[in-house]
Amino acid sequence: MEPTVHPKDDMRRQRQKRLSKRRACKKKSFRAIASASDVFVSYISSAGTMFPNKVWHVFDFGMFADGSINACFWLSLVAGLSRLDEHYANLPSDVSDFLADAQALKAIDLTVLKAEIRQLEGVHPLGKLARRLRELVCGSNGFLLQSINVLKWAPAFASFSDYKAWVNNVSTHEFADELILAATADMLQLDLVVVPYTPAGSASQWVPWWSQHSSQDPVNNNRIVLGNDEVHYVLLF
Repeated sequence: MEPTVHPKDDMRRQRQKRLSKRRACKKKSFRAIASASDVFVSYISSAGTMFPNKVWHVFDFGMFADGSINACFWLSLVAGLSRLDEHYANLPSDVSDFLADAQALKAIDLTVLKAEIRQLEGVHPLGKLARRLRELVCGSNGFLLQSINVLKWAPAFASFSDYKAWVNNVSTHEFADELILAATADMLQLDLVVVPYTPAGSASQWVPWWSQHSSQDPVNNNRIVLGNDEVHYVLLF
């Protein structure tokens, strides 16, 4: 006779499977799946189809940000934020202060900003702001560990301790996944769109990712568009 499985135990197993799958996906190291030029052309083509009224360019800010690694999402997002109009309404003071400081980068051309980041390996002000945003989302007092947000996001994990450990890892060295992207867009109250690169040999084109409240209206001044080739993020602007 097989032992009876309690529903809570079964739920825990299912969550553990999902967590293991997430971790396995993040263990693979970043590798070039095609030449950068081919990937960038793919991003521009896809973004142009989605938003035909804009001329798109790709900016890659690297992986390092003020002592943290795998920071491509945070670097690209801060660079994108620096190009947006101010939108601080109804945001916590620490988030509003961060956005105000990000606006100071608007005076710097993105091409120059990219070159300086590569030279200084992320210790430029963009790298410091990327690290700061990472802490606002994933730090010990960050958005994802606030009680109201734990109730929303933690059920994707096997247990709160696994969730907390994952968030802590992302605060320093893990890549950002869809959960992190969704939470960040939620915290900043902006539209976030990720244009994927479809590897050669795929059966179909990969589908763009939209944050929960994103509007597909082509005219939107509160949207940041990123490109992603499985793990590495770049800014499309």
